[in-house]
Amino acid sequence: MALVIAMMMIAGTIGSMTVFAEGEPQIHVQGIKAGDTVYTYKVLVMDRTTGKYSWAPDIQGMTDAELTEVVGHWDSTATPAQYVKGSISEATAAKLAGKVKELVSGGTVATGATMDINGTANAEEGLYCILVTAGDVDTVYNPAFAAIDYTQTGAAESASSTVNFESLTYSDTAKVKKSTIDVTKKAASGNAGTDLGATNTDNATTANIGDVITFTVNTTIPAFGKNFTAPKYIVSDSMTAGLAFQEFTSIKVNSQDVDTTTGNVGETTYIKTITAPANGQEWSLTFDEAYLLTNTTPVSVEIVYTAKVTNAAAKNINPDTNTVTIEFSNNPQDLSDSTKIKDETRHYTFSIDMDLLGNDEWEASEFVKIGVDNDGNPITESKTMDNGTVTHPLAGATFKIFKEDQTTPYTNTNINADTVFTTDGKGKLKIQGLDQGTYYLIEQAAPTGYLPDKTPIPVVITATYKTISMDPDGKANSGDEYTYEALDTYTITVGGTASTYTMTNSGENKDKIVSSSDQTKEWANKKGVELPSTGGMGTTLFYIIGAVLVLGAGILLVTRRRMSAN
Repeated sequence: MALVIAMMMIAGTIGSMTVFAEGEPQIHVQGIKAGDTVYTYKVLVMDRTTGKYSWAPDIQGMTDAELTEVVGHWDSTATPAQYVKGSISEATAAKLAGKVKELVSGGTVATGATMDINGTANAEEGLYCILVTAGDVDTVYNPAFAAIDYTQTGAAESASSTVNFESLTYSDTAKVKKSTIDVTKKAASGNAGTDLGATNTDNATTANIGDVITFTVNTTIPAFGKNFTAPKYIVSDSMTAGLAFQEFTSIKVNSQDVDTTTGNVGETTYIKTITAPANGQEWSLTFDEAYLLTNTTPVSVEIVYTAKVTNAAAKNINPDTNTVTIEFSNNPQDLSDSTKIKDETRHYTFSIDMDLLGNDEWEASEFVKIGVDNDGNPITESKTMDNGTVTHPLAGATFKIFKEDQTTPYTNTNINADTVFTTDGKGKLKIQGLDQGTYYLIEQAAPTGYLPDKTPIPVVITATYKTISMDPDGKANSGDEYTYEALDTYTITVGGTASTYTMTNSGENKDKIVSSSDQTKEWANKKGVELPSTGGMGTTLFYIIGAVLVLGAGILLVTRRRMSAN
């Protein structure tokens, strides 16, 4: 008789029968993976003299009533007198598995998807508890039971049992004995991809300061069953300082809406603790143990929340990282043991003429405002003239930044329609916190002695990404990787002159610029004095003065004529 009993929420049923006329019985374990460790422990033994079963000597504390539950009796003339029944209650199975967890050691490491436990030393008649510890971080195995039993005729023939963790079935429905846990995280910026034509991936976005990014986390709760007496399942998220948590838009468990404040679905508590400080960089959801024990199949979870891009570092690029971590019980042999899986998204804002990330002594110079000396030569750097005076690239030129239509001012949290940017002593124009896209700079006023150049200057920021593999401990190519998209290169093109920067995404130089083709766009002002524009205050003033003079001349002429007449 072949028997497979699963320790789940309901009683198991008898498996298929395979009788071996010759050879030793076997327990076939299927649906596992190379690297998994399989433990077997006999909990029920037979006295071959009497043909009766009893609990194994090491299985202490089991009652006669529980023995009667799993052992049946043939008629009084039969030899052997007893057999293993085809079902086991949830409570008895959980109790047995709990005792076995404390006893097993020296498991066998699987080399493939199947394993046979052979010979009378390991598979003689009795009831066996099968425990599997996953070799990877994203799989949970529940305990199962298998029996090797004699036939009713009493012949010295034994049968084999098959435990398939992929497709173990019961009389009413299929129950999963193996759960694969995964987690994916996607991000979508509220502004990127609209006004400025930015493109993003699921794992990497560019954003303006003040953008609100929507994040979606999808994961799976394993079918713990009663074998995990204190199961753990925690979803947590950690953001770098450039992002601030705003709110949970929705939390769904098995497509049911969970109250984002109480963690309840109706009157049932699904999530016992929700920690999510406003404008903080971390949040966590701890699922209720009682709820976890009710799951007989894996359950889907979807968490949607928002975070705001809050600041930009004084660098030419500001990378922000958002990492979600799933911590869950995955070892039925050790109830205190748990593992973690992760996924992350990355978010970038860009700046013009700032220090390069990763090298504080290396300053970008995509845009430099220059003047001309007395001989008409461009002033691209500070230098001493023949007469002893020191000239510099032009400081004090003011600009506004516009969207692609060249008329609508570009705005974000730090920039409004009235914001002007002024070139510094090196002629550089420092602008922080930009998304990728197309902008236009238009000069508002030139330094004293120079004429402003009102020509709109196009600024185009583009980015490319690459896939990075990283394990939960931050090590690349370890075998336990999760993947995410990270910035590979970005280009800032000012007035047709392009500067391209290449990022590194691993090791000590993670998120730093490792190479640059920094090209300076020099934008010159000519010497001169700006004449009043037509219709401006200058011409109006001339009109007023002229009118006054004409009027005065007329009055003088009339007065003289009267005097002459007299």
